[in-house]
Formats: sequence, structure tokens, C-alpha cells
Amino acid sequence: MANRGPIPEQELRAKYIRIVDELHPPKWLSSRAKRKYKEYGEMLRDSGLLTTSDIAAWGMLWQSWDLALTAAESIKKDGPTVKDERGFIRKHPGFQIWRDNIATFNKLANDFALTPASRARLNIQPGKRSKGENDFFENLLDDPND
Repeated sequence: MANRGPIPEQELRAKYIRIVDELHPPKWLSSRAKRKYKEYGEMLRDSGLLTTSDIAAWGMLWQSWDLALTAAESIKKDGPTVKDERGFIRKHPGFQIWRDNIATFNKLANDFALTPASRARLNIQPGKRSKGENDFFENLLDDPND
């Protein structure tokens, strides 16, 4: 088979950069992360901003969100400090998990234009919301199990 050279841009776009038709969250996401994956994924998909090449990063965004919330819940339950194996009081290990995953979430949220600063850089103007329509971050920390 002969090498035909670089793949034309249109062919690349047709193969890898298509708007997502259906959202199927990865099996490894928690149920609450799957809900956010679908809810906000539909918003981006309907805006034409979520493509097939984005799906892996989109899943990681919600995994990071879920891990950060899990760590925050653990810190809330146990308190900000814990005793180590020698009996010394130490910072809760969940703080590092929370910090790492918040950083990952923020990076990916910027990549998907989900923060005010990233939308401003791209000159994306917010549209008017319908009555009862939620802002992206408005219900992000709401736990439907509360």
C-alpha cells in the first residue's frame, strides 16, 4: 500500500471532529458523575461544542469532579486533621486528593469553556436563560441524594 501523504483536513474533521450524537458515560464513572456527564454534555452537544474527539477528556472532567467531592465529603466527615499511625495529628490526606482533582477539573473546565474567564477569552457571550434554566455551576455541588 502506497503512502498517500498527509490526511486532508476535511477527512480528519469528518472522522474525528464530529458533534457527538449520543452521550454514553464511561462505565467507570460514578452514578452522580454520569448524571453530570449527560446533563452538561447535552448542553455542550446542543451548542455544537462537544465532539467525538472530546469524549475522553469529558469523562476525565467528571471523574475529577467526583473524586474532589468524595475527598471533600471525607474531610467533612473526619475533620481537617487525622491521627497518623504514630498518633501525631496530620492534615487529612483527602486534602491532596481534593486539591489535585480540583486542579484537573479547573483545567478541563477551561478547555471546555465552562468558566467565565475561558468564555471571555473565546468571546462567547452568554445567552438569556429561560425561567428555571440553571447556570453551569449553579447546581454543580448539589447532591441529589440530600
